[in-house]
Amino acid sequence: MSTEEKMKGIEKALEGLGKLFDKMADKSEHSEKTSEPVSDEDVGPVGDTSLSEGADFDPTNDEGPADWDLSYLEDLAAEEIVAETTKKNIVKAMTKNADATRKGRTDKFPSIQKYTEPDSEAIDLFNREHEELDRIARRVVKNLDKVIKEREKGDKLTGLYAGKMLDAGHAYRRDRKIFANKILPEDAPDMEVCVLVDCSGSMCSGTRMEQSRKCAYITWKFCKIMGIPCSVYGHTTDSFPEKHVVMTCVAHPDNLDKLDEKRIFMLRPEYDNRDGWAVNFCAEALSRSSAASKMLLIISDGLPAAIGYGEVLGKRDCQEVVKRYKKKGISVITAGIDDCAASIKSLYVDGVSPRDAAKFLDYSDMTQLPKAFATLIKKELL
Repeated sequence: MSTEEKMKGIEKALEGLGKLFDKMADKSEHSEKTSEPVSDEDVGPVGDTSLSEGADFDPTNDEGPADWDLSYLEDLAAEEIVAETTKKNIVKAMTKNADATRKGRTDKFPSIQKYTEPDSEAIDLFNREHEELDRIARRVVKNLDKVIKEREKGDKLTGLYAGKMLDAGHAYRRDRKIFANKILPEDAPDMEVCVLVDCSGSMCSGTRMEQSRKCAYITWKFCKIMGIPCSVYGHTTDSFPEKHVVMTCVAHPDNLDKLDEKRIFMLRPEYDNRDGWAVNFCAEALSRSSAASKMLLIISDGLPAAIGYGEVLGKRDCQEVVKRYKKKGISVITAGIDDCAASIKSLYVDGVSPRDAAKFLDYSDMTQLPKAFATLIKKELL
């Protein structure tokens, strides 16, 4: 429910309450003028009431008790305040991250785009597509979830030549593999994920943006089901004079307004792209996480393109950023979409040692990318 809908609900409730009070006042005046004796049958047995104590307020019910429970209005208002405060704190943290990212860079004019309410186009896209995407996310979760639960539960490794326990069930074996070791239960995975989506103008070609949006949503949904914190950003530049790198945060693990799933569908093609700065921004945010494992998934269709920031400079910038943050323990995965695999591989992989390069995934069908990404998470965790 949006903030506007909630406020309308509160206004409707208060309006209904005012009408009820007016009606009760009219009844009170009428009863004073025409007072009549009341029989025991009218009153009913002591302690009997046709309405439960603390009944919820219903503004459409004119014949309700005077002591309706309106505490939910206070809870609703408190929830709105907490959600709004959290948004402001997230934007403040993003701004601080942008300031840290600017240090040592030549492009020092980033711009942070705040959270916005999902518009009608995003809501329509969500309503049309989310059910199928949710099914894909659940299928991706299925195998990994089983492995993690077994890991949390613990197990016993049998058929060993030497071990801490004698396995009586294998005492018959002639190959002397009669020992076993206990595998101790382990904690759930400690990981954080960030998805960065290219929102440059060239993404309007074919189904590039549609594929990228779906991939971002499936990955976010997969992480949400698994309890893995996940943020999703789109990046582009101002239309003029292209000095500002615009980072749009459409999903954040600390967000409380429950609109991230719809907000992801607001990712759209816009202007140019300074990829190195955007990758730097997300990697810096991840580096501040306390998670043991950190993964950055980059979805793009080609090389950087902005005034004074072309193929040569952009390629060097991206590769230097990836190298620097890989040393800080961040795993960087990039995916080439549509027919742009060669361009993305050139940007992040070609000419770089495997130790310093990003992991490259080439999938023409982007719905298969989250499954490949989940496999990488499985390797990272297990």
